[in-house]
Amino acid sequence: MVLIKAKDRAGTLKRIYEIISDSGGNILFNFSYVEDGLSKIILVADLPEESQEYIKEKLDEVLADPDEDYDILRLAPESFDYLVDPLSISPEIANSLFKYLHPEERVLVLSKLDENVRKRVYKVLSLHILAEILAYAPIEIVREIASSITPSDLAFCLEHLDPDDLVDVVQSLDDSARKNVLKLLSKEKRKVIENLLKYKPDTAGGLMTTRVLMVSPETTVGTALEELISGKYEIWDEAYVVDADGRLIGLVTLSRLVKEDPSKPVVKVMRKDFVVVNSNADQREVAEVLMKFDLTKVPVVDEKGRMLGVVTIDDIVDVIKEESLEETLAGLGKIVRGYIDNYLIAPILSLYKARAPWILALILVDFFTASIVASFEDEIAKYAILAAFLPIVIDSGGNIGSQAASLLLRSFSLGHITLKDAPKAIKKELLVGMLIGLSSFPIVLAISFLISTIADKSMHFATIVGISVASSMIVTLTLSSVIGALLVFIAYKAKIDPATMSAAMITTLVDITGSFIYLSISVGILEKLL
Repeated sequence: MVLIKAKDRAGTLKRIYEIISDSGGNILFNFSYVEDGLSKIILVADLPEESQEYIKEKLDEVLADPDEDYDILRLAPESFDYLVDPLSISPEIANSLFKYLHPEERVLVLSKLDENVRKRVYKVLSLHILAEILAYAPIEIVREIASSITPSDLAFCLEHLDPDDLVDVVQSLDDSARKNVLKLLSKEKRKVIENLLKYKPDTAGGLMTTRVLMVSPETTVGTALEELISGKYEIWDEAYVVDADGRLIGLVTLSRLVKEDPSKPVVKVMRKDFVVVNSNADQREVAEVLMKFDLTKVPVVDEKGRMLGVVTIDDIVDVIKEESLEETLAGLGKIVRGYIDNYLIAPILSLYKARAPWILALILVDFFTASIVASFEDEIAKYAILAAFLPIVIDSGGNIGSQAASLLLRSFSLGHITLKDAPKAIKKELLVGMLIGLSSFPIVLAISFLISTIADKSMHFATIVGISVASSMIVTLTLSSVIGALLVFIAYKAKIDPATMSAAMITTLVDITGSFIYLSISVGILEKLL
């Protein structure tokens, strides 16, 4: 991708095209718009690796003005932020642009757009591209698409999905949309959905595709080969041999069929050494089987050994990602998994250098918390009940801060967000923290009131304490959520592993801010109203 910022001069764009053409490159997509008096041009081009130095040299000559600039980037997740403005200005370019992106990358680009822009994009995208997006889209985008296009267009998209993807999308729809679209699907698709919906989504049965070739033992090699390459099946490189009762007794690969005598029965050439999983097997178990035996797919059978379908590595790869991420997230505030793998061979001095600075720094910072509490010594002595609620407030702040950090760390790991998304993420965490704080207000107020009533018979005093604690909880939860998110972005910007510092830093900063907020608000309210 070539990004250009240039003054609007006659012949500039033509000259840039000539430079890329002369270098042996091929422009696949282009879009230009004006911002702050300068033309911004985005080119998606197929550039030979060795031509980039030539292109840079020539662009330096053409774009000599200090206000002009350019950059050459790979069309990859880290450069997708530059597609937001063009798509926001002209959603109709999505059809041309998305041709050069994998469906999963299209979902990532869509996720960076505002909701109103996404809905405009859905309405102009071809149904074939929408169908590909649906197969990879999270539930939120599935539902947005369903609400942005007609039920008949949605049905068209679903007709083009593989069975396992079809079921996933149907399960993601809300009740109304599901009911409307099911009526429009073909009988064949409805039957597929009914069969697969028998199984939980996180089991082998819920993940499998049924578009596989099953043949009898007597089927000839030639017949099996002809059927396998017909394009009807999602699994195109393997046929599964079943007996009269549908039990799996063997499998034969495409490469084997091509080499054998077409008149031979497949039972003579099939492999009998195969691995299967039960339809009710948990997705983690399926992932373990695929990794243990180094497989790209595994047949799914029922309790009687009858062949039902196949789970592919594509179906399970997200599960493997999730497992890896869970291990990473479980280590928030500790050494990351990659570091643990080398723990036994790591020198003691290296471990000391990696861990000591953080611990010593946090010890010093913790003294700020002590100094804040000490500064309210007279007020705490006067209103001793406040001390009882201090741990609750700062612990709740630590919990919401860790939640925010975990969600953002996961999004970074999956490539859903980048450093440029910081303002949007911080704003979102501010609003989420505030909503959670407001939701907690009546609960905190009621419990604080009851505890204060037990400690002090005065209903008036207990009411004011309840209001004080609940109010400080709102502010603490709001700021703590922002702190948790902010620390993740700071860690990535500073190229510090967020898993080694997030939880500890969140806890420390929340202790400081939470203590100050709680004591300031509570003492202020009590002093004013008592």
